[in-house]
Amino acid sequence: MNAKQISEAKSSAKFSQVVKRDTQNRPVVVNVPGHEGRRYDVIIFRYKEGDLPVLRCECLHSIQGQVHCAGGSKSFCYHCAAAVMVAVAESKKQVVFCQSEAKARKLSNLGGMVVKCVSRISGVAVWAVVK
Repeated sequence: MNAKQISEAKSSAKFSQVVKRDTQNRPVVVNVPGHEGRRYDVIIFRYKEGDLPVLRCECLHSIQGQVHCAGGSKSFCYHCAAAVMVAVAESKKQVVFCQSEAKARKLSNLGGMVVKCVSRISGVAVWAVVK
């Protein structure tokens, strides 16, 4: 993710809302604002690859009949990043996105947990440190 995408994600996270939770009260669907008044439902799937936590996100345009977001077809879109920010903030933690697993692991040495974030549409992964 580049600086512009992270900035857009931070702005969108402020106006996002959780619309569905799992049995552990964690956000599963987050409604995120996009450009030109569009709204997106981001579905968060949680699982582990070995000991590594993974958040797989699927971004759907909520007005056009649940069509996949165009940005998510080639990247980890900023709507997904915003949804991750909202989910992490609910547990009173912060998230920092990194371009590679190596950079995330290096940053996590200062404290925090490495999390793999994957677009369910494109398969593109970004790495995050949650602290």
